[in-house]
Amino acid sequence: MEGKYQNGKLHIIGYNIDFNSDNLNQILNTIRRKRKERAKYILKKLEKIGINFPQEEITNIDNAVGDVRKPYIANLLLKYHYVTEFKEAFDKYLDNKDFPIQESSFSLSKEKVIDTIKKADGIPVSAHFKTLNKNEEEMEVFLKELITLGLMGIETGHSCYTKEHYDIAERKAKKYNLLRTGGSNYHGPIAKKHIKLATWYHE
Repeated sequence: MEGKYQNGKLHIIGYNIDFNSDNLNQILNTIRRKRKERAKYILKKLEKIGINFPQEEITNIDNAVGDVRKPYIANLLLKYHYVTEFKEAFDKYLDNKDFPIQESSFSLSKEKVIDTIKKADGIPVSAHFKTLNKNEEEMEVFLKELITLGLMGIETGHSCYTKEHYDIAERKAKKYNLLRTGGSNYHGPIAKKHIKLATWYHE
């Protein structure tokens, strides 16, 4: 789940959750609805510069069961030949700060994310801390704040880590007695071609 965070990305994974949790599903449904609204907002912005998609694609967004996020729109841009590569969709439009389609994604507070996972009997784990864009000292201060909220683990292995990131995560896991996990952050063969399923930096 994504938490509100100013200077980077805060993602917290919920392991061993109860998928039948009413509270969890209510929150997830709200997130899905908000992200669909955001996706259609982005498509309207693209339409103003001459990028149009068939109405059926708009209907598909409304009918989508899962999340509709930027990668979904990137695939549309690729499908209808507005870009030639997946990454180009982000560089040229979706993550281009000079392009007027930026809209904050719907996300919960870090307190709400951890509380939601724990109420679903899950284990909250901090994912790919590198994307917090903090140095080790700043990261430790933030990590201690998350621990007081109920964080129970940290990703010590990840596809974006260098040995330095791995070492930092290992030190914090040992110091604060956190569970260690590993993740590839695999998003499919189109989204991140350089990442393979179940591969990450570890020793």
